[in-house]
Amino acid sequence: MTREQLGEFAKGLGEDTRRHVEKRIAEAVAPLEKRIAELEAQPRGLKFVGPWVAGTPYQPGDCVQRKGLWIAMCATRAKPGESPDWRLAIREPRDGRDGKDLTR
Repeated sequence: MTREQLGEFAKGLGEDTRRHVEKRIAEAVAPLEKRIAELEAQPRGLKFVGPWVAGTPYQPGDCVQRKGLWIAMCATRAKPGESPDWRLAIREPRDGRDGKDLTR
């Protein structure tokens, strides 16, 4: 093999190595970028906006009252309890005693 041929071989080897390393880095980084996007899309805080109103646009972190307290997990107009866009935080209390006869 001539010196020129060896140089071309090394140049090609270097290019293949660079492409291989770039591919491996991209494969390792892709799931991390996806997870970062998922985390950034989650609510950063909660905001009580009152009773749920049909057709109203809600943002992640908005809390509404509708047979309990619901938290919007993404931008939505869906009805709490009927869509995965909402997560139940507090159930609506069941009817119970009026508290006047606690001594019994």
